[in-house]
Amino acid sequence: MNKFKVIVGLLILGLGGAIYVLYRNHTLLYQLSNTVVGDYLVSIRRAMGPPSDFIVYNLPGCLWSIAYILIIDGLFVNLSFRTLAFISCVIPMAGVLSELLQAIHIIPGHYDSVDLILYLLPYLLFIGMRKICQTR
Repeated sequence: MNKFKVIVGLLILGLGGAIYVLYRNHTLLYQLSNTVVGDYLVSIRRAMGPPSDFIVYNLPGCLWSIAYILIIDGLFVNLSFRTLAFISCVIPMAGVLSELLQAIHIIPGHYDSVDLILYLLPYLLFIGMRKICQTR
């Protein structure tokens, strides 16, 4: 196990979750967190000011994709490249599938091609870097 990758992955997961909890006010997670620590979250939001739509709506999914890949890579250090590539694609591909299903109105939500790219990009970079390192 590579503890550093797992810890960094958990920190990135937490950052994506914090953005989601602080600014996605139409979600159940936001409402629950407001119930538990309400005034504290309001003061944090006020102190930080309004973020861009990219940060609120696109970045969390990308951060979660990165976090998952890092955690999987950190936990399973002895896997073959193919197995690691397959396991590490689960969350990014779930995000892609979710966006595609939103595009054809099978699941609720707003299709966003930026989300699609940001789910895929970390996985493609990870696989590309792994392949480059493997050939050296």
